[in-house]
Amino acid sequence: MKTDQRWCGLVTLVEPMREEPRHTAAMVSEARAGERLEVLGRDGNWLRIRSEDGYCGWIHDWNCVPWPSHPGRVIGRYSRPLGTLWFSDHRSAGPLILGLPLLEPEEEGPLRPGRCLVRTTWGTEGWIEDFERMDFGTETSPSELRRYGQMLVGTPYRWGGRSPLGFDCSGFVQYLYALLGRALPRDSRDQLEVGPSIETRADQWKVGDLLFFSDPVDHVALWVGGGRILHCSGQVKEEELGKNTLLSGRLCAVRRPWEGSPALGPSLWAGIVAPTEV
Repeated sequence: MKTDQRWCGLVTLVEPMREEPRHTAAMVSEARAGERLEVLGRDGNWLRIRSEDGYCGWIHDWNCVPWPSHPGRVIGRYSRPLGTLWFSDHRSAGPLILGLPLLEPEEEGPLRPGRCLVRTTWGTEGWIEDFERMDFGTETSPSELRRYGQMLVGTPYRWGGRSPLGFDCSGFVQYLYALLGRALPRDSRDQLEVGPSIETRADQWKVGDLLFFSDPVDHVALWVGGGRILHCSGQVKEEELGKNTLLSGRLCAVRRPWEGSPALGPSLWAGIVAPTEV
């Protein structure tokens, strides 16, 4: 398989992105399985990379593989927050996360009722249940943000996190929007610049609006209607905004990124595209 040395991918679900090329350096974000990572430089065993959202940081090269020039045909995405890819012997397995692109296997395997043979972006093939694969379809309504967010309720807070293994507040809303093929910046202060400004009155808000708190901004939540928000504070939760004493009186801005965020480019992980050769 041909590879492009300018790009790499992960063989793990997530990998911390460090501020400097050492394990004790601060984690600034994290790279995610299935993302095509641009290699900007190297320092020993460390790679300086740019993730699909434009964030830059250092990752150790032990969990990286060169990105193939033609990964293969996308046949869907994984549909559960966390799950299992069963290898051919059914005695060993690997993890999967919601939204991870699934590729057509290089060779057809034996038919197994109720199961589907798939390949990951790092080349591992295995079996999942048929119902665990969802198509790249037409789920483009903001109401889908709430459905995906509710699937992730209980996910713990993780500084710099942007996966179902752990989120921070901005990583959580970025992840939800990416599942529907919309690009948001990584940090809440940059997310504040996306989409039209909406009055800070609840009767003006729509499902999918982002609510920002404090000045300068230090928290962001997703409005899901009925007086309720989805956000990550300690863990992902859905609750009534009016009953959250920590956020009371701190609302500073509301944005509607659905009307201002660009559709994602040719991103294998997040782009909602018809199955194709990518």
